[in-house]
Amino acid sequence: GGGSLRPPTGPNDESLVLENLTPGRYWLRLNSSRGYVAAATMGGVDLLRQPLIVGGGSSAPVEVTMRDDNAELEGTVSGVANGPGMVDATPSSTSHQQLWVYCVPLPDSPGRFQQVWVAADGKFTAAAMAPGAYRVLAFKNLQVNIPYRDAEAMRTYENKGQVVHLSAGQKTNVQLQITSDIE
Repeated sequence: GGGSLRPPTGPNDESLVLENLTPGRYWLRLNSSRGYVAAATMGGVDLLRQPLIVGGGSSAPVEVTMRDDNAELEGTVSGVANGPGMVDATPSSTSHQQLWVYCVPLPDSPGRFQQVWVAADGKFTAAAMAPGAYRVLAFKNLQVNIPYRDAEAMRTYENKGQVVHLSAGQKTNVQLQITSDIE
């Protein structure tokens, strides 16, 4: 929408202000290298589940709650073997295929959508997961449009992958099968 992050107004200004946003509806996507976003609200609207609505000339604070009691998910995608068809995780490789793992929060779960890198041996780790319930899916191809915010569209995936429930501080291990691509 053409907006930008305002520079600090002084040495003690720690606020993050988005300026010049075009009026409209936006999905707020917050990422942190440490911890996870447990809540984000604006005027009572849960911005992790509902869009941010920007009107002309409007200004309202977004309250963000961060937590650092991450859950951890690790696992293996079955069917990855040495030799032909082996997954090669190096970006320059074109001879082998990369696998993709997606952690999709179930409806009404406080979890956050996450794409996870898969190593050449089929192993993966997501060390900073927000606690919640997830459907974990593994694909041979990049999935650009998983409709994770649309419960109706996600019914296509309800018999695929594996469902996991992660609590704060919990470490869980899963074994996944490759999910057939959804058309």
